[in-house]
Amino acid sequence: MNVAKMKEFMKKHNLSPNDMAEAADINVATWFRKVNREGDTITVREMNAIIKAFNISKAEAADIFFNEKLA
Repeated sequence: MNVAKMKEFMKKHNLSPNDMAEAADINVATWFRKVNREGDTITVREMNAIIKAFNISKAEAADIFFNEKLA
């Protein structure tokens, strides 16, 4: 996960870490750990839950969740 892009998304949509944790169905402390690890431990299930909860477009999801461009 591109943490800077995630934080930008959260700020743009006025979302708190609690909102993100709830969408991913994880504890807020777990959300903070994932963010502090530069997003390396976010699961596909969590990513998909966040995308669905906030209706994130495919292009924006790729920017947020993948650090490199997809082929």
